[in-house]
Amino acid sequence: MGQGWMGLLLCLSLYAQTVQRKYRIAVRDAQTQEALAGATVIPQIEGISGALTDTLGIATLSLPISADTLWLEVRYLGYETSRVPITARTGLLVEVLMKAEGVEQAEVVITAVQENRTEVALLSALQQMPQIATGLSAQTIQQTPDRTAAAVLSRVTGVSLNDGRFLVIRGMNERYNPVLLNRLAAPSTEPDSRGFDLELFPAGIIDQVRVYKTPAAHQSGDFGGGLVEILTRRSTENPSLHVQLRTAYLHGTTFREALFNIRNPSDLIGGGVSARALPAGFPEDLNAVSTSEAQAWTQRLPENFRVRRISHLPPATSVGISYGVPISRKLWFITGGSYGRSFQTMRVERNRYEMLILRPGANAKLFSYEDYQTIQMLRLFGYMNLLWTPAPAHQVELNTFIARLTEDETIIREGFSFYQRGSDVPFKNYSMQYLARTLGAVQLGGMHRFSELTALRWDLGGNITLRDEPDYRRVRTVRDAGDSIYRIILPPGPTTFDAARFYSQLRQYGAAAQVSLLTELAGWKLISGVQSEILTREFWARWFSYTVPSTASSSFIEYWTALPIDQAFTGENLRTLRLREGTNPTDRYQADQIVAAAYLSGEKRIGRFSFHTGLRYEYSEQRLQSATATEPVDVRTPFPLLMPFANLGYALTESQKLRIAYSRTLNRPALRELAPFLYYNFALEIQQAGSPALRPASLHNVDLRYELTPSLDQLIAVGVFYKNIRHPIETYILRGADQPTVVFGNAPHANLFGAEVEARIRLTRRLSMIANATYIWSEVDMGEAVYGTVPGQGASQARRRPLQGQAPYLFNAILLYQSANGRWEASSAGQIIGPRLWWVGDNLNPSIFEMPRPVWDASVRRQLGKHFYIQLQARDILNTPFVYRQDSDLNGRISRKEDVIFRFVRGSEWSLTLGYKL
Repeated sequence: MGQGWMGLLLCLSLYAQTVQRKYRIAVRDAQTQEALAGATVIPQIEGISGALTDTLGIATLSLPISADTLWLEVRYLGYETSRVPITARTGLLVEVLMKAEGVEQAEVVITAVQENRTEVALLSALQQMPQIATGLSAQTIQQTPDRTAAAVLSRVTGVSLNDGRFLVIRGMNERYNPVLLNRLAAPSTEPDSRGFDLELFPAGIIDQVRVYKTPAAHQSGDFGGGLVEILTRRSTENPSLHVQLRTAYLHGTTFREALFNIRNPSDLIGGGVSARALPAGFPEDLNAVSTSEAQAWTQRLPENFRVRRISHLPPATSVGISYGVPISRKLWFITGGSYGRSFQTMRVERNRYEMLILRPGANAKLFSYEDYQTIQMLRLFGYMNLLWTPAPAHQVELNTFIARLTEDETIIREGFSFYQRGSDVPFKNYSMQYLARTLGAVQLGGMHRFSELTALRWDLGGNITLRDEPDYRRVRTVRDAGDSIYRIILPPGPTTFDAARFYSQLRQYGAAAQVSLLTELAGWKLISGVQSEILTREFWARWFSYTVPSTASSSFIEYWTALPIDQAFTGENLRTLRLREGTNPTDRYQADQIVAAAYLSGEKRIGRFSFHTGLRYEYSEQRLQSATATEPVDVRTPFPLLMPFANLGYALTESQKLRIAYSRTLNRPALRELAPFLYYNFALEIQQAGSPALRPASLHNVDLRYELTPSLDQLIAVGVFYKNIRHPIETYILRGADQPTVVFGNAPHANLFGAEVEARIRLTRRLSMIANATYIWSEVDMGEAVYGTVPGQGASQARRRPLQGQAPYLFNAILLYQSANGRWEASSAGQIIGPRLWWVGDNLNPSIFEMPRPVWDASVRRQLGKHFYIQLQARDILNTPFVYRQDSDLNGRISRKEDVIFRFVRGSEWSLTLGYKL
């Protein structure tokens, strides 16, 4: 067996001697970073001629792939000659930084870059793509104050964030913007939406972030606003070690008073679920067992109804480490991890209004509350990359990730519910929630080049998503007129908000595979292949309330309701109370999704024109099983779709290009959106439910873009785009008895037009800028049905309105500075996002908009010696409030005069990082 493998590797090695790879050699001045046009690049290989760099400082050479090191000699008048090594590990883009003759340098400046981390590598890749795309490199990311992938992506052209975690691209919310991790689809991290929580990924493990504004046949057909690909850290040829220690002060939180409920030692390592879970052997239906048995199980539940105040919160802290080492000449390894704890204390204003007069400020409030809340967050992350090159033309890569995020939230809500008790009866309500999420992924992929024209790429992957919400406790208390104490509200039966305990669990498993053949035929570069994806999910929720039996005396009720909550649900009181279960059949569902696709695309250049066209056939099927109180719910939604793609490019000059693109794509419902499960959201005072009648949306996309590339590291682009969406999926507010219910539904169709400008320019030798601005207009037409009641969507909605989650404008700008010796780095970043339609309302519950707020961040970094550095970062310096307002006059336009639904301030964060980098 071993001799067989050795023979195979020997054959591959000998065959690789005849295989050639095309390299792009980028030559720049080491001091000014300017491209050097006309530089001579000479391979030190017999029979292969050299090349001159073009106006962008780039020369293209085809070199044989060899196990031995090849050498290039780079010459330019007035500069010292450079010798650059080319090995099997060297990437297709090689940077050469040349030193002017007679200039003293502290360090060697000739580099052959084989990684994706530089800005030049990113821009070079983007310029070679037929798709319209943008992104950020690790080189830029490390100069910003961003510590997570979410914050990083908010810097990209046309990209903003929803709830600080989920992608909004070109004004379209997270459901339209799938995420790829190293070419494979990332699973949704949320039980209620299609969003991928980018807070899970530290910024430090990212090599590149690419945002594709137009799709391609070899990528997922589920595409709306854009597709994001996160390329994570890869192994390098040289040993590496990077250690970071970070501490942060959050204005309004650090060293301030805070709330906590129960605390468990295992919370410090993300293991708090077991201390809060239902006991082993707990009955599947508590109402089905005898009273004595139910009472015994009630007393075995943890006594977790406690809210404590602590005098001050410590600063946020985190530590991160990565280590890489070459195991052999053909095997490289890198691993790393991070651990962090942070805190957030806020006061949140919450209001809801009657709708009798269509004028802001004219309607009475239904309720008015102020929440005092504290959230303790823990983040654990680990990753590993293994790169194996058995022969120069063959490469196999293994990536693994594991992320754990826990949130422990305590809320005390005080205020008045005018429609329930009037203006002289205050409420004091409590919420104690622990949430744990785990995301794990294993990816194995390979690239095999059989000739300069033929290659095979394959990827296999598996992922797991776990979400646990154990013992979410909620209690309402009220102080009646003439009473001096707050009394616990006793429910007549089980509810999700009075003396309640809620448990839920989600388990999701996924697998994916794809194979692509890259070849050339009659001048066409062809990509053909197949993809498949399987996703399965199981979810259950259970909820209970403490009630008082009819045999209880009035004196006990008087005594018990007056107790503080940390005494009411403990000890002897549990002998009298009854825990009753209210779980419904809709509180459990099983679902799966299957996607299978085949694709073919081709690219060809004819003179100044470049053509890229493709066809993708994708079959998907979603299935869900649940039940109502009267009947089973069985959902099956097959959706086959043939999707054409076309991109046309025209090179006006060597540095100017015009692109136009058309594509057809789709947008599937999330599995949760199909489930009839009803969830009570304490923070928002709403109920949320899915709709089994949902169907996928389909989109037509058109893009036009002009690009100017003055140099390899600079780009100016102007573009316009149009999208037509049939059956877009949105959330709608329905009127409920006490709380509105938010459901998912399909609108008939929507149109979206936009324009965007992007610039990456060097203002001086040391100062550069990345800026972008996007303007978007969208309209959803609900049709004639809105004048009556729309089944599953509500009553009397506006016929025409913006697309949900769409912002009319976005603006980002980053200024980057680096000193001549490279020891000082500084950045300043600003962002503002226009008002976004958060929820679609009706005439009784007006639509709610998230209002604009400017954000300004800054960072300064100083190199200390050869290996150490220190970095001071400031986030959200302006600290403007988050404000959500309702469209009280129902005119579809929002202003600062509209009624406030909720308002809060998160606080500015100031952090200090000490790092060591080998």
